[in-house]
Amino acid sequence: MMGLGATPVTAETGQRHAARRVAFCVIAVLILLLPMLPQVFDLRSPLLRGWRMYSDVGVGVLKGGFQLEQPGGTPREISPLGIMGLQTYPRIYHYHFEQRVRNPEDLRSMTSSFCRELGPAARLSFEGAVGTRQGWRKLSVPDLCGGAHASSD
Repeated sequence: MMGLGATPVTAETGQRHAARRVAFCVIAVLILLLPMLPQVFDLRSPLLRGWRMYSDVGVGVLKGGFQLEQPGGTPREISPLGIMGLQTYPRIYHYHFEQRVRNPEDLRSMTSSFCRELGPAARLSFEGAVGTRQGWRKLSVPDLCGGAHASSD
């Protein structure tokens, strides 16, 4: 017995509902699994974008140490956090962390206030690496306060 306004279920409407369900499932599976294809099967295409979760974590982070040489004093090692005046890196630094280093000029601007506090004859150099999306890249800057050019490999 059918209620008011109900349409009879025919083979044709049943097939349409089944086709919609199948189409929905296919689209859902494609949405979920297509980003996996470039990474699992090494497929490269502008249409197939890979997952990029956490792709910026560690980019611009320094690994190494600063060497401070002052006239009449013994050279001393300072950590990157010590130069920035931090105890630890911020938990979510990749959004609002201005002290990320992407090139040697960023390293110079990061250390500029520290250099202003030093005497004119002091030398501050960095030897270490900086985090990039491809891994750690060597970074060596002989004189940050004196304006010498940096070298990075």
